[in-house]
Amino acid sequence: MAIHKRIKLDLISGENKPIQNPTFDDIIGQEEVVKKLKFYINSHKPNMSFPSMLFTGSHGLGKTYVAKILASNMNRRFLEINCATIGTTKDFVESILFQKVMGMTPITVLFDEAHKLSGEITTILLSLMSPSEKGFNTLEYEGWEICYDLTKINTILATTDSFKIFPPLVNRCETIYFKPYTNPEIIDMLRYYLPGINLSNCSNDTMEDLAYACRGRGRDTYSLAQKIKRQCKDKLTINDWDKLKDIFGIYPMGLNEQELTLMRVIRISGAISCVGIATKMMVREENISDEIEIRPKELWLVTNTAKGRVLTDIGEEYFTKLLKEDVQQSEDKVRGRI
Repeated sequence: MAIHKRIKLDLISGENKPIQNPTFDDIIGQEEVVKKLKFYINSHKPNMSFPSMLFTGSHGLGKTYVAKILASNMNRRFLEINCATIGTTKDFVESILFQKVMGMTPITVLFDEAHKLSGEITTILLSLMSPSEKGFNTLEYEGWEICYDLTKINTILATTDSFKIFPPLVNRCETIYFKPYTNPEIIDMLRYYLPGINLSNCSNDTMEDLAYACRGRGRDTYSLAQKIKRQCKDKLTINDWDKLKDIFGIYPMGLNEQELTLMRVIRISGAISCVGIATKMMVREENISDEIEIRPKELWLVTNTAKGRVLTDIGEEYFTKLLKEDVQQSEDKVRGRI
């Protein structure tokens, strides 16, 4: 039987070096998030473990962006890992710890889509992320004793579905919740992304339209800003906005075609299960629960009851107004032909 010599391997050593990147002052909104992170950064001392963190909240709220800023403020390298790509101990140790984490500078490691962690990797992280008075934890692998230095490596788990993560792993972390952006924050972001486009001539209704089209998310705000840049030269007109809504299928309150179809199915069918909606829309049940119904529920247009999904009073009002607008548009087209 081969006897492996136990060798201690330090994953990381060296000193912090300044990294020039965005700061917390560049973040619009998420005041509670920034407040907590600044507390931990300002109270941090050399040779002190930085707490493991769980960033949770819906898609597109800036979890990865903020994690990068945290790394920058700590003068650390930043590494983002998609948890769906690591399934075995060998994947984790050889492809991530040895090839990407090990180095001469401190590092912030972001495990994105953390709810997709396999049981095997979850077990490893439970050990590595455990608070330690020594300042480090160890992992034994193939004759190596790997030192995971908590003073030089800080770990962030990011997910939209924190309830799917093994509870003891959640308990290892400081939970940081990212909330949807308000409409005024969305407008501030649009102005930030569109420094060369004048929005001041837009009416209050158009500005509200723009904010809803960004769906409370920074990622959608950036995406819409890029579309506006392509459409406009130096200012956004009502004609420009109408064209963009027509091209990209942006309906009142920023809904898209699939979301509108979901609401039509519910309105016609009455109370209906997720499976029933998926059957009528010819998609998978997961598409409904994990994607299509999320925004209508956020806007309180759709809700769950014991009998199934139903439209709320606000949802019914939405359709009443939409149908009136459709009739008016049809009449306008007829008048235009006469």
